[in-house]
Amino acid sequence: MKVRPSALPALKVCPRFESGPARDYTNEGTKRHQALESMFGNEGVLSDHWRDQLDDESIEGIQWAFDYIQVHAPMSDHELHIERQLEILDSDFETVMKGTLDYQCGNHLFDVKWRRRNYREQMAAYALMMMQECGWKEVKVHILFMRQPTSRT
Repeated sequence: MKVRPSALPALKVCPRFESGPARDYTNEGTKRHQALESMFGNEGVLSDHWRDQLDDESIEGIQWAFDYIQVHAPMSDHELHIERQLEILDSDFETVMKGTLDYQCGNHLFDVKWRRRNYREQMAAYALMMMQECGWKEVKVHILFMRQPTSRT
């Protein structure tokens, strides 16, 4: 069984950790992710469809995350990739781990979260995926916390 990057922080604490089924909070996170993604295809506007499904706190966080990515992503030089799947390869070019980046623009990674927690190991795996695929010597990671709009780089 392959390990997902999102499980790495939990595995650091408990090596026998196993992911369980989706819960209400993960389903809400999925809706926030989909709503934010929709704004990039809708000229920065959050549709009534999403406004009807989300609470005011989520809408505010989504708008903040959209604005943050617009300001910090080097889109004049690179394409913005959304939900991009990458992998880490070993020395025999075998897949060690697969993961999905929320947003990538050049050597900038934007990962959207609801609340502050440890995401260091997950972000390190994503950065390694980008370095292997693109040859970047460094990756600037932006973790966007939507619940209390702040970022960590």
